[in-house]
Amino acid sequence: MMPRAFGKFLYVNGFIFRTEAYLQWGNIDKFLGLIIMLNPGKSQLKDNVQWNKLEQGLVNCVTGELKLDDTMETVADILIKSSHPDLQGKLVISNLFNLRNSKSNDAIDTYQNIFADKIYKNALYSTFAFDKYPWVWLAWGVDPNKELRSLKQEVFKMIPLNMHRFYIPSRQKEHERIKDILVYHPLPRIHRQRIEYANTMIKQMKNFWEAKI
Repeated sequence: MMPRAFGKFLYVNGFIFRTEAYLQWGNIDKFLGLIIMLNPGKSQLKDNVQWNKLEQGLVNCVTGELKLDDTMETVADILIKSSHPDLQGKLVISNLFNLRNSKSNDAIDTYQNIFADKIYKNALYSTFAFDKYPWVWLAWGVDPNKELRSLKQEVFKMIPLNMHRFYIPSRQKEHERIKDILVYHPLPRIHRQRIEYANTMIKQMKNFWEAKI
């Protein structure tokens, strides 16, 4: 069964930030785990009236149910096919930065232009309360951008050493020294790679669930 998605958005000085998001299976209020990706992409509310108000800057904050985008559906499908032993609760979705933009290159360029401006600080980043979750899924992509690399290293170091991590490191030779912080996104552009990613991640998860039983 596919989950429902919920989230919170802020409008700051012409930019939209998604500061909270999660996938919800059932009605149980417990945390299944945490996934960290690059940025919220094209995520938006189901309520078009409220969404249009936010886009126009008529309101500065909206919360509610989200439309399931392609990445959310892929993440949910992988978790379902991994035979999770108790798929009831919330998968929290966090990002390296919260700026909403469906084009990753544009999002990175804009991030580089605004990250030092204090006006965006509270909206641009969310805190990672790692102690709430039994595992973390790292899926922020393999872009070696210098500023992003520093951000990835910073977040990677925050993860408790005893916390289980699901991720697929970069296989590119030029990334060998930093492959653990350059990790593949769940929805690669090439269809064949999507299948490879899903199969590899499902296997990782199944092995982890089975070891816990």
